[in-house]
Amino acid sequence: KMKRIFTHLFVAVLLMLSSTSWAQFENGKVYRIVCSGTTSVSLGASALTDVAAVSTSETDKSQQWYVTTDGSNYTFRNLGNGRYLMGNNGTSGGWGLTEGINNFTVTAVNGNYAIRGASDTNGYAYMHKDSGNNIVSWESSNGNSQWAMYEVSYTADDLAAIGTMGFRGEALAAIASVSRIDIMTKTVGSIAGTSLHLEA
Repeated sequence: KMKRIFTHLFVAVLLMLSSTSWAQFENGKVYRIVCSGTTSVSLGASALTDVAAVSTSETDKSQQWYVTTDGSNYTFRNLGNGRYLMGNNGTSGGWGLTEGINNFTVTAVNGNYAIRGASDTNGYAYMHKDSGNNIVSWESSNGNSQWAMYEVSYTADDLAAIGTMGFRGEALAAIASVSRIDIMTKTVGSIAGTSLHLEA
């Protein structure tokens, strides 16, 4: 009789775990990042340089984040504007968006995730939703510093739309200043294109 009770409990726990909404980040997938302490809001791009906790929408691209990972560090790129999430190592410091890539660590906390900059050492540097729905740094044990991840279906066109956003033109000058570079471009179906040769 005990064996049967244990089996039923085990099956019930498995069913509960299989129906949870959170999932571990996978490389090359898109996620909506929902605040666990205030489940009606998600991480969203509120402008070109700002993020905020906004009313959750299933279809709003500003609330969808393309994730890349090498297994220990993660990057989050917004599908709405192509910019990357940027943290803040200071206590209560504001988070934002930037054109450059920023690495983050993701730690499991109470079945959800706490996110902070990969190089941040401050225990109060985790992504947090404050009372004004701003995204700031705070400690990971607070419910508003814990986030659930919902995978979002996307198409190749969704990713192609962000393919050229976020690249700084100054980077090309910096690369060319220490190298020899040839750039060639041509639109599909054109006979001719453009070629540029740069040499340090």
